[in-house]
Amino acid sequence: MFGRRMGSRHRKSDEPEKPFWISFADLMTGVMVIFLVTMALKYIEQPPQCPPFKQCYECPTCVTTVPESFRTVSNGVDNIKCTEFIEKNIDKATFPDVTIQNFSVFFGSATQFKHNDHCLNRSQRKRIREITKIILTAAKDSSCEGKIKRYLVEGFTDPSGSYLANLVLSQQRSTSVMLALLEPDADSPLIDDEVKMIPKSFVVDGYSYQSNKLNPEESRRVEYRLLFDELTSQQGQFSPVGERSVKEIIKGWKIHMDRLQCQI
Repeated sequence: MFGRRMGSRHRKSDEPEKPFWISFADLMTGVMVIFLVTMALKYIEQPPQCPPFKQCYECPTCVTTVPESFRTVSNGVDNIKCTEFIEKNIDKATFPDVTIQNFSVFFGSATQFKHNDHCLNRSQRKRIREITKIILTAAKDSSCEGKIKRYLVEGFTDPSGSYLANLVLSQQRSTSVMLALLEPDADSPLIDDEVKMIPKSFVVDGYSYQSNKLNPEESRRVEYRLLFDELTSQQGQFSPVGERSVKEIIKGWKIHMDRLQCQI
C-alpha cells in the first residue's frame, strides 16, 4: 500500500507545469479583435462621405448628413439641381446648341457675333428673348425659386486685337443682348413682369478675349452666368433697385440702338 502511494506521488511530479502567461498567439489574437472592434465602431459613428456636387444628391443620405460646417456643399447641390431643371425645360429640338455648363448658359449661334461686330440681327434677338423667357419661367419653379439672385450677362471676344479694344467690344456685345431683351414691339417679347426683372436681376460685364472657346467663332459670344449669391461691395450688400415701370425701362431703346450703330 505504501509503495503504491509513493508511486502515484512520483507520477504527479513528472507532469509539466502550466505557464502563468498566455501564449503569444493568444495575445495577438486578442489585440486583433480589439483593433477590428474599434475600427468597426469608428466607421459606424462616421457620417457617410458626400461625393462631388453633381453626384451628391444621388446619394439618399448625403444632403441630410452634411455637417453645419459643410452647408455650402448642400447649397451647391441645390444650385446644380436648379440649373439642370432649367436645362431640361429648354427644348433641344428648337434650341439644339443651348447648353448650361458651370452655371453659365451658352446660347450657341443665337449670340455669336461676326469679327469686330457687336450687333445682333432680328432673328438672333428673337431667339435670345425666347431662351430668356424659358429660363425666367423655370427659375420660378420650386426647384429654383429664390435661388438665382442675379443673371450676369458676359460678353467675350476672340484672341485677335488689343486687350482694351476687345474689352470695349465685349461690353458692347453684352449691351446688345440687353437691348434685345427690352426691344419694344418685337416678336416674342418679354411680358411686363419679366421686363421689370431686367434692372433688378441682370448685370452687364465684358471679359475681352479671356475664356476663349476652341475656335474664334464660338469665342465671339455672350453668355448668362447664373449667380446664386447676392452681389456685394466692400461696404456690404448692394441695395435693391426700386420698382420702375415698363415704359421707363424701355425708354430711349431706339436711341441706344443708334448709338451702338446697330440696325433694327
